[in-house]
Amino acid sequence: MQQCLNAAVERMNGRSSLLNFVLPRRPPVEVPRGGWAIHIKPALNGDVGPGELAIHSRLSVPQAPKFGSGAGTVRIAQTVVTGTERRTLERDEPDKLKTLQTAAVSASQTRRSTQARTARLTYSDETGAHEFVIAKELVKIGRGGAAHWVDVTLVSGSKVSREHCRIRRDASGRYFLQDISAWGTFVNGQRLPKFEGGGEAQERELTDGASIKLADQVSLEFHIDGDGKR
Repeated sequence: MQQCLNAAVERMNGRSSLLNFVLPRRPPVEVPRGGWAIHIKPALNGDVGPGELAIHSRLSVPQAPKFGSGAGTVRIAQTVVTGTERRTLERDEPDKLKTLQTAAVSASQTRRSTQARTARLTYSDETGAHEFVIAKELVKIGRGGAAHWVDVTLVSGSKVSREHCRIRRDASGRYFLQDISAWGTFVNGQRLPKFEGGGEAQERELTDGASIKLADQVSLEFHIDGDGKR
């Protein structure tokens, strides 16, 4: 899969000069520096029919030079494949993570902290017990769906939103929880204010052993591995 994705990006970025003359050239797609994150999941919420395959992809696109410096965008494509038919919906959105990182500490400090500390979630839903290792700067949690890509897919009742909450890791290796649900997210019994974007007061820092509850239906335990001395 890694090799196929790298080859596909190379084809996307290597358009012919004739095509560039006919259509405006889009900014090139970037191959992730840390490699591709590939997840194969069953369709659990009725968004994909029998015989269909849904593909959700997120590709980082750097800022076009003519627009000056700043964060790039994330190109999100949602494709449903049925036999030889493909239906794709594509959109670009600002890369909020890169915007946050521009105000962070130096790259060397970031590498030391993120290498020294990792985190994981342990939880149980209607399919049993699970563990998820947090290996990204932004992890989305919820029931998911064709229009709601999440990293942690929960099989539960409707009080858990399609995208219920997010865990953000900052450049110093600290973790923060954001609630974007309708029925609420709780940390150690305290309800978070709903996250509207950009407000640190709307986030809650997660410490080792923190208990996260989504509405009154699913509980997750947050654990930090590593002592920051490696």
